[in-house]
Amino acid sequence: MMSPGNDNYGFFLSDVLNYPLIARCTEFNHIIDRCSIKELHDIFPTLVNSIFGVPNTTGWGLRTICRSLNQHEFDCLYHFFTPIGPMFRLCYRLLNEPFKFDVPIEMLPLSTSQVLLNGGYSNFYADMINIDPIRRQIVSLSLNSFDYFIFHFLLHGLSPIHIMYPGALAAHNGMWQTLYFTLTADYLCTFLPANPENIVMPTNICGSVKTTTNVPIQPIQPNRSPKYLSLSAITHNFTTNTTTIRSPDSFRQHWRTESVLYLFVDIWLRHNFDECRELPSSEFIRVVRILVKQLHIFGNSADLDNTSMSLLRKLAQPMMNAQMYVFLRCIISRWPLDSSFTTVLELWLSYIQPWRYIFPNNSMYVGSPQIAHRFEQFVMENMISYTQILVQLLPRFERIDFSSMRNVMMLHRVLKVFGQANLSDLLKLNEQEIGSMNIGMMSTPNHKSPKHPDSFNGPSNMNLSYRSDQSLHNESYKHLFGVEVQDHLKHLVQKMLAFREIHSEHAAKLERDLINRRKGFFKYIKWLLIHDDDASSQQELKDSKKIPDLLNNMLCAVADIFDIDIPTSEEVFAFSSQYSWDESRSYDKTALMQAEMDMDVFDTYPSPTIMKKRVMDVQYMGDPALIPIQSGEIAFLVRFLHIVATRINETYPRDIDGLWNRNGILGQLARQVLHPPMTLRSFDKTHGMNREVKQDIGARVTFRQFGSYKTCATIFGAYLLGYLFYGSGVSGLVILSVVTFVYVVVVSFLNDPKVH
Repeated sequence: MMSPGNDNYGFFLSDVLNYPLIARCTEFNHIIDRCSIKELHDIFPTLVNSIFGVPNTTGWGLRTICRSLNQHEFDCLYHFFTPIGPMFRLCYRLLNEPFKFDVPIEMLPLSTSQVLLNGGYSNFYADMINIDPIRRQIVSLSLNSFDYFIFHFLLHGLSPIHIMYPGALAAHNGMWQTLYFTLTADYLCTFLPANPENIVMPTNICGSVKTTTNVPIQPIQPNRSPKYLSLSAITHNFTTNTTTIRSPDSFRQHWRTESVLYLFVDIWLRHNFDECRELPSSEFIRVVRILVKQLHIFGNSADLDNTSMSLLRKLAQPMMNAQMYVFLRCIISRWPLDSSFTTVLELWLSYIQPWRYIFPNNSMYVGSPQIAHRFEQFVMENMISYTQILVQLLPRFERIDFSSMRNVMMLHRVLKVFGQANLSDLLKLNEQEIGSMNIGMMSTPNHKSPKHPDSFNGPSNMNLSYRSDQSLHNESYKHLFGVEVQDHLKHLVQKMLAFREIHSEHAAKLERDLINRRKGFFKYIKWLLIHDDDASSQQELKDSKKIPDLLNNMLCAVADIFDIDIPTSEEVFAFSSQYSWDESRSYDKTALMQAEMDMDVFDTYPSPTIMKKRVMDVQYMGDPALIPIQSGEIAFLVRFLHIVATRINETYPRDIDGLWNRNGILGQLARQVLHPPMTLRSFDKTHGMNREVKQDIGARVTFRQFGSYKTCATIFGAYLLGYLFYGSGVSGLVILSVVTFVYVVVVSFLNDPKVH
C-alpha cells in the first residue's frame, strides 16, 4: 500500500480515487485506520464529494449498482458503507475533534433553504447556521462529520441520475434493489430503531459534537413560509407535554437519531418537485416509502420506550405529517399513469395506514378489527391526505383502461384499503363535522404554479392549519362523500360493470380459440413443433378470468364505502352492449386524450394514451433469430443452434438463396423451412444523430425452434413412445420425422409464397 507523504499527498489521494471500486474500498479501509486525524480531516470532504459525485456525476455508483447484476461490487461497497463499516468509522474518528465541515446554503434544496432564510427553522439547526455579519443572512451550515455524510447521502437521492446515466433507468423503474436502496433501509433501521430496547451502535463514540443547550425539542415551524403545513396546530397538545429538558447523558446517546430524523424529513419530504423540472425516479419514491414506514413504526413504539428517546419517537410522525400531503399531492398530480404509478400509489397507502407498522410487542394496537383510538386521532389530523388525494385520483381512475390487469389492481388496492375496518366510518364522521361547521375556510399551500389553482378548506378543529398566498384563488374542501364525488363514482361503477361483462365474454372467446387451435391432427403437430406463441394468449386468458372477480370485489367495496346502489343487470347490459372487446381497447380515445392533455402531467412524460399507441406501433426490425431468449427456451441450446445455423449460412449463402428461388417441389419445401429474405433496419448514432441504416439479407437457415422446451419435450416423448411400442426409440423419432415432413409438404402446397 502506498503511504501518503506531506509532499505527494494530493497526488496519492487522486491516484486512490482512480482505482477500481473494489481496490478503492480496500485502500481507503487501510487509510482510515493508519492516517492521523489531521490527514483524515483533509481527506474527508474530497472523499465524500467523490462518493456522491459532487457535482453532477454518478459518483461511486450507489444508485446504479444492483446485487443481481454486480454482486461482487455490491457486496464490497455495502460493507464499506454499512453503519458499522469503514466509512462510518471514519466519521466517528473525526468526531473526537471539534471539526466542522461547511455546506453552502445553495447546496440545500430550495424549499429547505427558504425555511432557513425565513427564520422558520427549529432548534436543531441553532448551532449549525453561519450568518454573514454584513448581509445578516445565513450563508452556510457547519456540520460534524456524521451529519455531513448523511446530508450528502440524502442529496444524492434527489439528483436525477436516471437522466445523467440512462443505464440506471431500468434499475430505477424496476423492482431491483440498488445499493442506495439497501443502504437507506439499513441507515433508517439502525438510527431510528423500531425496538425501544435497541441501542444505536456503536455506543463508544464522542457525544460532545453538538451544543447540549437546555432547550425543549421543538418541531419545525416555518412561521414565514407560505408553502408548508404548519405544525403549530397539529402538535399543540404534543409540545405542551414534551418540554422536557435534554440532559447531556441522554443527548450523548440519541443525537444521531435526532440528526437522521430531521435531515431525512427536511431534505426529502420538504423537497418541492413543482419547483424542479424533472420528476424523481421510482427508486426515490421507494426509498421515501421506506422512510415513511420506519417513521411510523419508530413513532408507534413511543408508548413502549421509557428512555429519553421517547421524545424523538413522539416527534417523528408530527414532523412527517407536516410535509406529506404537499409531497404526495405534487407527485401524484404530475406522475404519468404508467406501470411506475403503482410505486407512488403504494407510498400514499403506506402513509395513511400507520396501524400496519407496529412493533410486535405493542399488543395495545394488535388484534382488534377496528382502528385503535390512537390511530383515529391520526386519521382526523390527516383527513386531507385521505379524502383530497382520493378525490384527486378518482377522475384518473375513471379514465384508465380496465382491460389491463395492472390498472384493475391499482384501483382494487385503493378500495381494499379504504374498505378495511372502520376507516370509512371515521372519514364520514369527520366530514359530517366539517359540513356542520359554519366557520372560515383554510386554503392549501401555494405551489406558485398556474397548473395548481385548486385548493381546499377545512375547519380549525381538524388540527390543521395552512398558509396560502393571498393571490391564490380559494376553493372549498371537496367532500369525499359529497354529491360531486358520487357522480364520478357512478360513472366508475358503470364502467366497472361494463368491463366485467366484456372480460367474461372475452375469456370465453379466448378459451374457445385455444381449444380450436389444437383441434385436428395437423393443427396439433403445428402447435407442438412450429408455433410457440400462445404463452401470451394463456396469460391473457388467465387475466380475463381473474379480472371479473376483482371487479366484483371492487363493486362491493364501492357500495359499502360510499353507499352506492349497484345498477341492475338490464342497466349493465344496456351500457356494456355499447362496447366490444376491441372497442374497449380504444375506449373513448378522443375524450381520453383530451383529458390527459388537461391533466397536470409533466410535459416531458407522454400521456398513457400516447405511450400505449407508441407501444402498439413498435415493430421489431432486426433479425428474428436475434430476438432475446424467451422463458420457454433453453438458453444454452438456443445459443448453440444459433452458432451452427450462422456457420451454415456463412458457408453456403448462394446455395441457400438458390433453394429459396428454385421452382418445383424442392423450392416449395425450402420456402417452408428457410427464413425468407428481409431488410434489417438499425440506427447509427456515431455522428451525434440517429440515422437509419438498412441491410438486405437473403434466405437463411435457423434452428431456433428446436431450442424450446416444448419441441424438446415432443422429441423426447416420441423417442419414449417408440421405445415402449416398437422396442427402439429411433423408431419413434423416424415416425415423428415422417409426420413432420408430410405436414410441411401439405402446407407447402397450400401456402407457398410467390417468388418473382
